[in-house]
Amino acid sequence: MTPSACSTHTLQSKYDVFVSFRGPDVREGFLSHLIEALSLNQIASFVDDNIPKGHQISDVLLRAIEVSSIYLIIFSENYASSSWCLLELVKIVECSEKYGHILLPIFYKVDPSDVRHQRGSYGEAFVAHERQYNLTTVQTLKFALKASANVAGFDSSTFRNDAKLVKEIVKSVLNLRHKVNSKEAYGFGTQFPHAESLLQKKSENLPVIGCIEVPYSCAATDEGYAEVFRSSEGTCEHQ
Repeated sequence: MTPSACSTHTLQSKYDVFVSFRGPDVREGFLSHLIEALSLNQIASFVDDNIPKGHQISDVLLRAIEVSSIYLIIFSENYASSSWCLLELVKIVECSEKYGHILLPIFYKVDPSDVRHQRGSYGEAFVAHERQYNLTTVQTLKFALKASANVAGFDSSTFRNDAKLVKEIVKSVLNLRHKVNSKEAYGFGTQFPHAESLLQKKSENLPVIGCIEVPYSCAATDEGYAEVFRSSEGTCEHQ
């Protein structure tokens, strides 16, 4: 079943942006600059930076994902080593499909292909997850990771510095927020006019935001998400 086969529902947004990240990798540097820039531009963001390791994923967090219009996923070196981050990602992908919310990955000091194909540190992380979780859970986590990493986003290696990267992310979020407010939001499976010509420009100053169509089953995702929580007993590893 493709994304277009799933029904899209409407949901009133409370936050412009939900940020998913691996704390030790980016909290004191890149993330702090990004959050400051979002705030200065009056972009309402939800940043889960206060839940210590071992706490259950709360209904508040799950609801925050549901009521956020745009998801910024910061794929850093150790993102996949945190089951907490991957659980967030499963919910994010689910809501991207269900509500048509926008998913924007940021590949921060990692090779996008390593994220998509679970190589390098991402491959090592899943070796550990395979020892901890059953096959269904691991497949659900891998699907969410690959689906989100296949969306066109930002590769930090193409920017001169973090300041330039943050500036372009904020610019894109402002543009996307305008589309959301104009009821023009794009979700998984949306066709993008002139996308091919934009991709061919390959300009550092022109971030390309879009989605590609990936195999997706609404029922499988819902069941898989429930299975993730059963297997992990609702615990997190967000540090």
